[in-house]
Amino acid sequence: MSYTIRFYSDKFDLKNEVENSINPINGISVGEWLHPLVERENIVVSSIAEEDWGWYSYATLHEQTYLVGYAAIPDDHHENHAEVIIQIHKKRTLFEKILGKNKLQQDDSLVKVISAIAKNTKEFKDIIEEI
Repeated sequence: MSYTIRFYSDKFDLKNEVENSINPINGISVGEWLHPLVERENIVVSSIAEEDWGWYSYATLHEQTYLVGYAAIPDDHHENHAEVIIQIHKKRTLFEKILGKNKLQQDDSLVKVISAIAKNTKEFKDIIEEI
């Protein structure tokens, strides 16, 4: 289960991003922008890596680890305008999964931090959040 934050923005320079060698999906600039903002909240963030669905990094808060994914889908009609997707996945043990414990919720600490950052960024339009 993941928490997804979607929005539209022209904040990111998609044309000059490092190319994802696995699958040509933009989004590294989203992670590069988000990392220092999240780190200000005493959240430890790993370096950004590529994946076949985009880009990701790990975030650790209160001894809880999350995978945070980033993708930006360019709008062919407007330069640098894109649909941006940030996904948050909470790492859980097999035991927690079997017992249905420690599920990712809307009031989860990392979700609240990233959601607040997105909502307070004036260049982001039509923000949609879903679990």
